[in-house]
Amino acid sequence: AEMLHKNYPDIMFFDSAWKLLDPSIWYTKLLTECLNTFRYECEGVFTGECNRFTCESGGTVYKPIVDAGKYNPYKKMLSARASVSRSFKILKYIEKITKNKIYLLQTVLTIPKIFSELLFEDPDGKIRYKECINIFLKKYELFLRPEKHKREKLQLGVWDNLHEWGSNKPFNPHEHPHLLYPNVLYSYADQKFTRFQPFFSPDQNKKIKELWRESLIEGLDLHNTMTIYGDYKNLIIDGELNVNHKYAKEKHEQLHLLKYARRSWLCDVGKYFMNCNEDNDHVRFALYWNWIKQQFRKFEEHGCIENRTRVHGF
Repeated sequence: AEMLHKNYPDIMFFDSAWKLLDPSIWYTKLLTECLNTFRYECEGVFTGECNRFTCESGGTVYKPIVDAGKYNPYKKMLSARASVSRSFKILKYIEKITKNKIYLLQTVLTIPKIFSELLFEDPDGKIRYKECINIFLKKYELFLRPEKHKREKLQLGVWDNLHEWGSNKPFNPHEHPHLLYPNVLYSYADQKFTRFQPFFSPDQNKKIKELWRESLIEGLDLHNTMTIYGDYKNLIIDGELNVNHKYAKEKHEQLHLLKYARRSWLCDVGKYFMNCNEDNDHVRFALYWNWIKQQFRKFEEHGCIENRTRVHGF
């Protein structure tokens, strides 16, 4: 693939994720030891052939044809794209029905580090955290209703991917959901879509943070000091919470947001080991290899390899 790109600079490859096709030996070592799988399930090769596409904005895009095992990080990226294409069809359908350009919004909700660690180690932590997200979505749905529609039962459609890891530190807990949704609400009574403004004012952002705070207090039962979360309740009740929004209007921007949210945890594990080689990194990894394997098994048990999408309202 590099040779093709060098000899034909006008060619645009599908993306840069193909670099994950040939993962580090440390990536392969980790998965074979923890999943009791074979090396070929982790590795992948470029067949030397490409599928050719014409880009809407001009130019030619070549998507490499690969032969890769089911645990190969590039193969995992391709699996995410299949899910994304189905969601993208829904966005195009809404645009067709409403005859309006639709924005895709992403809201990422975060919590203090100690709560990420507590939830990750708690056997019921994932269920508790998902309940917090469910509570927030009900409050958020009401908040998004335009003033003249406050009394109507309008539903928000959301794709929800809970990432339990940090992108650059995939073996450290960092609980944060990626909520993606078009800027429309659906009325089942009228069978119509109602658009809402995709941009929020500073006051609205402040209100959204308070909705997330209320949802955490309720979902984690923070006023109950007998729980493991009660000891740290002031970090949420009085602390600063981050709620980050992104807005995507163009198709390629929307696809990027969806792909990023749907990617498997193994994609970030592959990136973590990408520039590692056996000689230079042997000592560095040997010192905490057992910890890495222990964390890998925990994240695998949490379902992070699959990173399943929850759907609300669609």
